[in-house]
Order: sequence, then structure tokens, then C-alpha cells
Amino acid sequence: MGGALVYIPAGTYLFSGVTGGTQTVIRGAGKGGQTLLNYNGAGSAIATTTPGTRTYDWEISNLRIVDVGTGTRGLDMRSVSSGFFENLVIDGFTTGVELTGTNGFCSYDDFRGVNARNCTTGYLVGATGSNSNSWYKCRADTCTTGWMIADSNQNNVLDCQIENCVTGIAITASGTGLANHNQIALNRFENNTTNWTTNANAEETWVQGNHPVTASYTDNGIRTQIDDMFSSQYKRTNTLAAAAAGSFYFERTTNGGSSLPNFRIIDSNTGSGTPITLSVEKERNAGQFLACKRGGTIYQSFENAGGLFLTGAAPTAAANYIGIGATTATTVGAA
Repeated sequence: MGGALVYIPAGTYLFSGVTGGTQTVIRGAGKGGQTLLNYNGAGSAIATTTPGTRTYDWEISNLRIVDVGTGTRGLDMRSVSSGFFENLVIDGFTTGVELTGTNGFCSYDDFRGVNARNCTTGYLVGATGSNSNSWYKCRADTCTTGWMIADSNQNNVLDCQIENCVTGIAITASGTGLANHNQIALNRFENNTTNWTTNANAEETWVQGNHPVTASYTDNGIRTQIDDMFSSQYKRTNTLAAAAAGSFYFERTTNGGSSLPNFRIIDSNTGSGTPITLSVEKERNAGQFLACKRGGTIYQSFENAGGLFLTGAAPTAAANYIGIGATTATTVGAA
């Protein structure tokens, strides 16, 4: 079946599998059980006829597909590009949806309102070149892994519900450059052992605006960007070349009034312990941890060597230097 439109009316059906090619369209009457497909086979419920050959423009919608046999895949979309999948429930398979391929064979697939539940892996995206796939308002429920994104770039999991999984979303790369710029945003994580993970080669994952009921995640990735109120860390990493204006630049152009701060850091917890409110860390021996300027002139600086420099003259002027380092004067000059 390829280039065909198949409509399956409301009802319960027992089937052993369907295969198709480019521009296959399968539509049911609704995913809430209106069109229920019980798969009694041992392979893939709906699959491409030739998984190693790239096909395009699949459309599957408004179905509930349940494994009542020993099914391995609910939707076997290997090497499918530009597919559209909407209002589906895929229940009980080893892998709910598989998107794998080589040389970009599995790209630009769009999922909306799809629920993978009771699967070992809800959504499997993998093999070098399976990139730029998106999930919007989808769900992974009671899976070992909700999403497994392996060696795949620029995938987006947006405004989804991830619950009752061991791992909600796992992003892994077998080498550098193979799992870059994946985005996890605006999702709800609930009752998962670990909400999301990145391995050591996953690069520049964006994690933004999610609502985790519990803030459990493991970030081993490179330059992961985290902006979640409920995660234990806000994280930004800049890889741009150094510039005189600064890698991170904030400017207040309005009048600051009388002692009105531009930035405030408040550590309001009054419990026990010895926390550090601000830690500035640098690995070079030369230079400053902090330089305070006016009109381009440094008036105070905390030197890497451990001293405090107090005037606008060069830090080698002993009279203007306090502390430890190559210059160890203990008197203060014009400052």
C-alpha cells in the first residue's frame, strides 16, 4: 500500500499488520477507542514496506493501536520523512514509535496528540541523520524510557506530558556532533524516576520552561542550557569568541536613582549550614576575578594572585595593592 488513503470506521479490529510506502494515509474515527486496532502479531503493527529505503509523507491519525500479541513496534517509521501523526494511542509495544534511518532518511516528522503508553521505549529516534523531528502535546506514560533520542540532532519535545517512566527523556550520542541542539521545553514531568538525561557527548541541549513535579535529572552533556524554575540549576554556556563588550552583556540605560541596584542576588533561606552565595571561578593564573571600572579605568580589582588592587594605577604599584601575590604591599596609596 502506497499513495493510498484508508479510512477505518469506528469499531474493534484484530489485525496482523499493515505495510505501506510514500504518501500512505490511514485514518480512524478517534483514538479514544472509537477505532481500536488490536495487533496480534510478533513484529510491527504499521510499518514501511522497505525500512531501508526513504519514503515520504505518511499520515496516520485517530486510532488506538494495542498489542495483544508480542509486538515489537507500534509504528515502524524507519526511513520515513515529512510524516504527520495525530491523535493516536499506541499501547503495549516494545517500542511505540521508531524513527531511525541513515543519511537524514528519518527527518521532519511531526507528532501531535500521540500517546505512547506501557512501552519499553515510547519514542525511539536514532541513527546518524535522523534529525529535526517534533512532538507537540504528546504523551509518554508508564514506559521504561519515554523518549530515546540517540545520535540525532535538532529534535523538539514541546508541551508534552511525561509520567510514570523510569527515564522521561534520554539524549545520547556515541560521538561529538551527533546529538546537538535538541530541545525539551514546556513539558510536564510527573512521577518519573529521572525526568531527563544527557550523556557525555550530547551537545547544546536546551531545557526550558518545564514543570517537573520532582526535579530529578542527570546532565552530563556539553553546553547544556537549563532554564527551568523547578530544576536545581539555571545554566548558560557561551561558546562565542571573546569580545571587548563581554560574552554576556547587560546594560541599564535608565537612571538608577538613589542606590537602586541593577542586579540583586538574594539568598533568603535562614537554615543551618555554610552556603556560598556567589562563587566566581577562574582557572588562569593571570588576570582578575573581578574588575570594577568607571570611564574605562579600573578602580578596584580582585587579582588572580589573591590580592586586592584599590586605585586606577597599574596593579604593579605596590602602594595601591593589598594581599598576596607578586606584589605584597600592605599600605594603600591614593585610594
